[in-house]
Amino acid sequence: DSEEHEQRFFNKHIDDITAIAFHSDERTVATGEIGPKPHIYIWDACTMQELVQIRGKLKKGIQSLSFSPSGKYLAACAIDVDHHCAVFDVKSGTCLAINKGGGNQIVDIAMKDDSEFVTVGVRHFRQWKLKSGVLSNKNGKFGRGKYSNMIVNCTFFKNYCITGTLKGEVLVWNGTTVTKCVKGQHEGPVDAIEVYGDLIFTGGRQGNIAILDEKFNVIHSVSTSKLGGANPGVNAFAYDGSRLIVGTRGSEVYELNFSMTSNDISVKNEVTAGHFAPCRKDNNEVWGLSVIPDTDSYVSVGDDGTMRVFNATDKRMEKRI
Repeated sequence: DSEEHEQRFFNKHIDDITAIAFHSDERTVATGEIGPKPHIYIWDACTMQELVQIRGKLKKGIQSLSFSPSGKYLAACAIDVDHHCAVFDVKSGTCLAINKGGGNQIVDIAMKDDSEFVTVGVRHFRQWKLKSGVLSNKNGKFGRGKYSNMIVNCTFFKNYCITGTLKGEVLVWNGTTVTKCVKGQHEGPVDAIEVYGDLIFTGGRQGNIAILDEKFNVIHSVSTSKLGGANPGVNAFAYDGSRLIVGTRGSEVYELNFSMTSNDISVKNEVTAGHFAPCRKDNNEVWGLSVIPDTDSYVSVGDDGTMRVFNATDKRMEKRI
């Protein structure tokens, strides 16, 4: 709740959550975890109630999840040595098909419809088709070094697959062939790509957002580097036509004042903010905590090298030093 600064949690997982996907009904969520025999849970984001539990077909951990646009099916890929991919029935949890994804690491998966999906990763682009309980696939063609073959994410726009690369390229695929490459907007990895109507939003690790039209031309761009967080890199975003929500590599979530006609953005509401430094990896602990006498505020310090003042009544951060 961005106004009350409150969160609710689904707490059935027994290990680190490594994958998440959202249903087209904007209510149902699928999450996957690390572990020898990892769980995939499908649950209700409004009630926090479990709907379906899936376990046994995929090993070592769940790398990525994707619902089909109809919401009937869920595609998943595993972290095991063969990077197995599977498709499940959402209502029953039944595995409809499973097959090896190959030896190269898969980092993302996206369903085009009820029978087709794409996986991407390290030297990996693969188009999959589900037919009569069998998963078949075709490898993508990178053009002999013409484009980066290190792909970090993917999504679908109409009949095209849109992918972001480690070098900052946005590749447009028709089947297994690249038909367009958008360069110059991101200096590093393109960590986020989302489609909203006829617009394609791309977010870079260096702290910028580019917006493409339906012909894949860049029509707008903004920088997140002046928002004041621990790291401006864009990990995720959501856009409803008027509000832009951005999640950063510094673990902040911002609601931004944003316009398609201006390059300026500012923070309308800092939804979440806490101690985190991406460069410290697992060393992101809070080491100090003290209540400010005669106030409803307290101070904390951590491995990220910041001191933060929080208001216990408003449930929000007041200051970062």
